[in-house]
Amino acid sequence: MRPDLPPPPVSPLERWDARWRIGALLLLAASFAIERPNLRSAPDAARDLPPAAACLAVSIVFLGIARVRVGAALRRVRAAAALLVLVAAVFPLAYAAGPPTADATSASLPGWSPGGFVVAGAIALRGLAIVLLAPAALAVTRPAAALGALRRIGAPRTLVETSLFAARYLTVSGEQYRRMRLSMRARGFVARGTFRTLRVLANAVAMLLVSGVERVERVSLAMKARGYEGEIRTLDRSASRAGDIAAFGAVALLAAALIVWRVA
Repeated sequence: MRPDLPPPPVSPLERWDARWRIGALLLLAASFAIERPNLRSAPDAARDLPPAAACLAVSIVFLGIARVRVGAALRRVRAAAALLVLVAAVFPLAYAAGPPTADATSASLPGWSPGGFVVAGAIALRGLAIVLLAPAALAVTRPAAALGALRRIGAPRTLVETSLFAARYLTVSGEQYRRMRLSMRARGFVARGTFRTLRVLANAVAMLLVSGVERVERVSLAMKARGYEGEIRTLDRSASRAGDIAAFGAVALLAAALIVWRVA
């Protein structure tokens, strides 16, 4: 293997142009979010749960193509997954099918609603399918390349560049906070539910904010010294190929089929 050539792609998704890949995954996520018009008023387990499970299966297939294990992907999105589990657990208690009754005195204590379980299950499955597409996309696309692709398909420049800097410096700030926590523990600090603990943590957050402002000033001066004029330029001149367009068309047909199955 020649050392001046990039390594071969480890996933078939990497051969797909980033613009078409990201656009296809966004289209797929949007199709997952569409629900049957009368799902909440007339839930039907046999009609609503299989399409939602199919959405999750499609996301798992994309994880497999991207060579990402399902367990590793779930760990990356565990916060969103925990929120979906909470929604699925609470929704059946708050769900009430049909219009509210006019008699306010007939109110009863909330209970588990079978229809609520169906609606909550459909929402949770489709939501999990959407969040699992993110690890599949990020596993084969570097953040800078992904944001550059978004810029080329028409995303606002300010949003793209802000996201690029956030992706870089949130990691830096997180590492700095980890070092601060280690230093605090080395000096005997133990977090407790006391006012002193809150004051110490507030001081640590304030120090992070101050150092973040200083870092922004240094980065701004460094970028201006290197000729930054308000737009980040890249050397990426990738061109669309017939295979990229065909793959996008296949994903678009899949998204349309999922929508028709769910809505019809």
